[in-house]
Amino acid sequence: GEVTVTLSKVHLCCGDCEDAVGKIGENDRYPIGPGVTFTADRKNESIVVKAPSGKDAQAALRAIVGAGFYGVSDNSAVAIAELKEDDFTSDTMVIRDTHLCCGGCVRAFKKAVESVDGVEGCEAKAGSARVEVAGKGFKPYEVMKALREAGFGGVFQ
Repeated sequence: GEVTVTLSKVHLCCGDCEDAVGKIGENDRYPIGPGVTFTADRKNESIVVKAPSGKDAQAALRAIVGAGFYGVSDNSAVAIAELKEDDFTSDTMVIRDTHLCCGGCVRAFKKAVESVDGVEGCEAKAGSARVEVAGKGFKPYEVMKALREAGFGGVFQ
């Protein structure tokens, strides 16, 4: 039957963030099934996903991360996969599929990234689909964890 999942603590700072949520699923890399809806609620920093099945809801959550958003699921059966913790360190990393539509996004994104030990800076700009992070001996896992805590998705390589 129909599954509803509410993601909380999502970064939604402006109307363009909300509009971007409405366009999730238009990207062929993260296909979602018919009948899936996304509703952004900026005031409550949440995205409500309605889907015909659990499988469709799970695909929708993957698409949300691929669109640069992240939230904590209220449904234990349907949630965004946890990051795999590791001790790998690097002096550079590239984060792809970020959502940076305005200065508010960029400030929150940079604050999260630069809070990680060893990070010296990142090249985040409004409209960037990829962001390079530089520093000395930082853990990419910690950067992605900090971004998730700030409500951002994306993937790193």
